[in-house]
This record gives sequence, C-alpha cells and structure tokens, in this order.
Amino acid sequence: GARHPFAQAVGRNIANPTAMLLSATNMLRHLNLEYHSSMIADAVKKVIKAGKVRTRDMGGYSTTTDFIKSVIGHLHPHGG
Repeated sequence: GARHPFAQAVGRNIANPTAMLLSATNMLRHLNLEYHSSMIADAVKKVIKAGKVRTRDMGGYSTTTDFIKSVIGHLHPHGG
C-alpha cells in the first residue's frame, strides 16, 4: 500500500498512483474543497473503469505517468 516502502519502484515509473490520488481527495474534502475532491476522484474511477490504462499491479503495462495523464484527461468540471 501507499504506507509501505516499495523500494523496487523508486525511479522506475511503475507505481500505481491510485491510493495517493484518492488520499489527496480525502484531504481536499477535509479542507472543504468537495468540488475539487469529487472531480479528481471521479476521474480516477473513470480511468480504472475504462481499463485501458493499467499499471502492472492491475494487470497492465502502463506507467505511473501514463495513468496520471489519463486521469488528467478525464478531469471534467462538475455542473454549478
């Protein structure tokens, strides 16, 4: 998990950033930034659901950068 060292991944661009991103959404929610929290969480969930960009631990070959770029591509403002 995000709390345990993954020394083999350092500098290799292979770590799954999902836990860190969702932890960040919890922090944003705690700071009363619900809009931003939801926008990021929804984008992460869309990437995972689509299944096209998967890091090795998810059975794919995508890099950390590929995953993050896909999340950014799925960021869409919520109404209002």
